[in-house]
Amino acid sequence: MRGERMRLVIEKYYDGGTYVAETSDDGGRLIKDLSGPRQPDDSVAIFMEVACDNNAQGMDKLLSALEWVTDEAKRRKKEYAEKKRQRAAS
Repeated sequence: MRGERMRLVIEKYYDGGTYVAETSDDGGRLIKDLSGPRQPDDSVAIFMEVACDNNAQGMDKLLSALEWVTDEAKRRKKEYAEKKRQRAAS
């Protein structure tokens, strides 16, 4: 059952700072800051936008999707480390 939606925008900065905001379904309206002020002059290292139904099923699906992203990032990091090791050995 689809109901109210949750949409988050996440920016992780190279200096380690994080900005998280909840926005309207279309992303056009800020509902609330969840982490404090945005750092518009800092370089963004990671940008994520997630949306799901704001209920238990939606959160389960979101957690499942985040698990996939985490596994994919780990796989790619491992591949990168292996390529780096191979370059150093040659």
